[in-house]
This record gives sequence, structure tokens and C-alpha cells, in this order.
Amino acid sequence: MSDVISPDMYVGMKLREKRLKSGFTIAQLAEKISVSSQLIQKYEQNKARIPAGTLFRIACELGSAPADFFDGFPTHENDAVSSEDVITPPCADTPLHILLLADDPTEELSARTAMELSDIKHSVFCLHSDRQALDFLRGRSPAPFPKPDIVLAENHPARQYGFTLLKEMKRDKELCVIPLILFTGNPSLSEAEKAYRHGAAGYIYKDMHPASFTAALNDTLHYWAKSCVLTKRNKRHPHGSAGTIMTA
Repeated sequence: MSDVISPDMYVGMKLREKRLKSGFTIAQLAEKISVSSQLIQKYEQNKARIPAGTLFRIACELGSAPADFFDGFPTHENDAVSSEDVITPPCADTPLHILLLADDPTEELSARTAMELSDIKHSVFCLHSDRQALDFLRGRSPAPFPKPDIVLAENHPARQYGFTLLKEMKRDKELCVIPLILFTGNPSLSEAEKAYRHGAAGYIYKDMHPASFTAALNDTLHYWAKSCVLTKRNKRHPHGSAGTIMTA
């Protein structure tokens, strides 16, 4: 089967994963082991096989053992993993795609301003009702924006369209995998508990201090972009630019 991962491909993916975790750029690692940056890229992309001696030197520089590059590789045919189904760290240039739901212009501006101050590369598409958001997510209302990695939804204490969107998404077998984070000015603890019971990935209390909300959103973007596996982002090729904001 052509889409099953070979040992060489697996080692190349492990190399990229360990290099990124160790904080090495391709150029830095290439200099350490005295090869070209282009060759390191070829190793990681499975366009060149890594010689045993080179793998040993790479392992030493990255604080690993050569055997670590085979850790987790399926040893039986029934354990074979498709190349489409392997978690790899997203490239730093891969933006975090965010769907923002906010019908209040003030709340929309507040969220936009806060995210623009983040150092996480991202793009934002803003919609203004739960129905618009569901139509977009289900492909009924085409837009020049990909399916989001996360949804950030305002939950107005009276209208609660963010909560409505949460419930609808969690009922949908395709949309339920997309994390939805609610933000609100409502200090009710019971509302937060209700949101988590229905599958919210986060609940941000927006108090009267803009700096607190900015910090909370920045922490949220860092968490989802750097610490979590987001399936759509993991499969996507790097593209886009930092801080792009679109509005329906």
C-alpha cells in the first residue's frame, strides 16, 4: 500500500519532531552535523535516506538515542499507519484559523484587538449569528476561508447564541471535533458549568479590564497553537499570514 508509512518516512518525521522540540532550526542542525540545510530538509521530507552514521550524529545533537527515531513504529502489518494519520508538529508558519462569533460590534472589536496583539500566527473569520456560523461550518454558505481550527464565540447573557452554537456543533459528528471556546461578561459559575457539560473547550470570563481579556485570549491562542493537536491544522500545508481578519 503506497500510503503506508515506510521506516525511512517514519524516521524523517521523527527527525522533524525532535528537531522542533529541541529548538533547532534546519540551518542550526545542518551546521552541527556538517551537512547542508537542503539535505536536512530532504531527510525530513523522505526525499533522501538518512545514513546510519548521520542518524547517530543527529541523535547525539538532539539528546536522543538512534533507537528513539523508531519508537512507536508499527512492527506488524496490522499495526501499519497511514501517512495521512500521523501526528506531526505543525510548521511555525501554519496559521491558526479562528472562527469568531460576535453579534455585538463592541465585543467583536474587543476580540479582534486582543488577538491582533498576539504573537501567534493566525487568521480570523467573523460571523454575527449562530445560524450564519452553522451554515458556514456545514458548507451551506461558501466563504473564502477554510474550516476553522477553533471557534471563539461570544455568549451574551440574554441571547446566548454562543451556547446555541456549542450545542449544535456537539450534536454534529463532523463539527463536534472542532474546539469551541466561549467568552462572556456573565460572571455566573453555573453558566460556566453548563457550558462544560455541553462540551465547551474553554470558558473565558471577560471582566471590565481590557488587559485581562487580551492576556486571556493570548494564552488561549498559545495553548491551542502550541500545546494541542488540532486535526485540521495538522493535516494542512503551511499557508496564510499572521493576524489576517475577515468579516462576513
